[in-house]
Amino acid sequence: MALAPVMLGTALAVADGVELAWAVLFATAACALLIQVGTNLYNDAVDFERGTDRPERLGPLRVTLAGWASAAEVKRGALLCLLLALLLGAWLCVVGGGLILAIGVASLVAGWAYSGGPRPISHSPLGELFVLLFFGVFAVLGSHWLQSRAVGHLDLLAGLAVGAPAAAVLLVNNYRDLAGDLRAGRRTLAALLGAEGARRAFALL
Repeated sequence: MALAPVMLGTALAVADGVELAWAVLFATAACALLIQVGTNLYNDAVDFERGTDRPERLGPLRVTLAGWASAAEVKRGALLCLLLALLLGAWLCVVGGGLILAIGVASLVAGWAYSGGPRPISHSPLGELFVLLFFGVFAVLGSHWLQSRAVGHLDLLAGLAVGAPAAAVLLVNNYRDLAGDLRAGRRTLAALLGAEGARRAFALL
């Protein structure tokens, strides 16, 4: 999910006829991966602390819930990932200017806000929209800009093309967790739409 929009945005730049900047590509890909990993680790720890993750939870085992690491240790891992992304992102801001700074800051804030704060995105119906934007449109647009200093309407279309399946991954996860989320008071999109509505939204994505 993190690499697909970076590769697609880079491919659009190459299609513009620019020479590929390999160092920029690797830094962009690493940033995207670090933000995704950091977000997932933080979500793992916070969901355990809030009691959202329970032993009967379906799906892959969570690190904190399994007792492989404490919530504090997992949070430190998340922070390390986001700090590394920040360092790489600082260099990319020098390369790409204000647009990349805006996308980078928004991505880091969204990574924290997904599970953190008084109103986490993961507890709301907006999670899929954020994934569509950050793992789709913004990632494609930013990757294209970093290579060619140009953007176009294809960035939006390509971003939706890779962002929609990424949003579908989150939706199907929330569909799986529907019963537990309702007990915990999480109003995800799946919880808002109900089982049948969530299946239709998944098919649409």
